[in-house]
Amino acid sequence: MWRCRGAAVALPVLLGLVAAAVALVDGPSLPDPVAVHFTLGGRPDGTLGRPAFLTLLVAVPWISAAVMYTAVTLRPRWSSSLVGLVGMVATSFTALGIVVARSQVGLASWTEAHASLLRFVAGTAAALTVGGAAGWVVQRQGSSDPRP
Repeated sequence: MWRCRGAAVALPVLLGLVAAAVALVDGPSLPDPVAVHFTLGGRPDGTLGRPAFLTLLVAVPWISAAVMYTAVTLRPRWSSSLVGLVGMVATSFTALGIVVARSQVGLASWTEAHASLLRFVAGTAAALTVGGAAGWVVQRQGSSDPRP
């Protein structure tokens, strides 16, 4: 049971640590507001205040860790699906947030930002794969648990 819990929270905790490091190191160098939405051509068309962006970047993985831990602890039949879904969403959000933050370090204004569609697709595909793998690992480790 403890191995299963550890597997469920390992990914979001690791993401939370990386996101916190990015927020501490790069946060002061980001423009305020930060570009968070882009057109297909990579031009920014939506912003979020720097404090709100950094708060979300750090909070999402930690909240997902709590949700995943709770799901595995309560052990309902659908916990592995929930863990996989939460893992995919949290990984996608955090990975893309880190890419967005890293791409805007040192910019004077959010209007100077540019996003690559290839980075977005690659980051999303990787995040979905890692999040799905987290759900699969939890399901495999918890399959020997006799509880329903």
